[in-house]
Amino acid sequence: MFRKIVQKIPLQKVVVLGVEGALITSRVLPLCRTLEKLERDRSVKGVVLLVDSPGGTAPASEYLYFAVRRVRKVKPVISCVIFGASGGYLAACGGEKVYALPTAIVGSIGVISFKPVLAGVMERVGVSLEVVKKGEKKDMSLFHRGYSEDERKSLEALHSAVYGRFVSIVSEERHLPREKVEEIATGELFSAETALSLGLVDAVGDLEKFVTEFASSLGVKRERVVYHRPRKHFMRRLVSSGAEALVDEFFRFFPFGGTWGK
Repeated sequence: MFRKIVQKIPLQKVVVLGVEGALITSRVLPLCRTLEKLERDRSVKGVVLLVDSPGGTAPASEYLYFAVRRVRKVKPVISCVIFGASGGYLAACGGEKVYALPTAIVGSIGVISFKPVLAGVMERVGVSLEVVKKGEKKDMSLFHRGYSEDERKSLEALHSAVYGRFVSIVSEERHLPREKVEEIATGELFSAETALSLGLVDAVGDLEKFVTEFASSLGVKRERVVYHRPRKHFMRRLVSSGAEALVDEFFRFFPFGGTWGK
């Protein structure tokens, strides 16, 4: 009888969840569903967020951040950063502690949006774009013209709001004065050691060592550390892999968030 009861008790474990590539909604939602399961799973003593992301859209990045925070209310969560730029760093801030690999890239706290303006090219090749709209600024994001002065002001106001939110999260999670965060929130990428000196990470070193120490602090043996990546349906992987690869390359080239990105 005692043996049967013991067999039913799940072995305690620590789960390392990989956060890889551009943080766009289609990639973040499966991560959030996994985090919900880890939050409810009583066999999971703690979670490690392994971040290797150049950023993404502001809403998707913050959505993931909130999901990490919800888990953190129930059980310990730390973040280990390989590449944590922009929205990737924002997500990492959801952990109680943030650790970085010595060669990690960290930071890029800022917001940017952009669009190609092809008016000159269109004129040369004799192509025009006919727009029917209801709303003065409805076509401001289209590529057939640049922004008007009024549209630029609207865009800057939107940037300021998103930027302010980003700064607030970093200030709160890293226990840094808002003024200090604003000084370093220039969109600049930092080395791990510089990020440490600025207070953006807690320690720099071997991430496996940090994971092992975290597991040990929770009474979990190293062999009970489980690495997890959210699964995709085969057909979805087949269809989306090419598109997601292009998105990843885009954000790698612009590691500051992309259109409407953090």
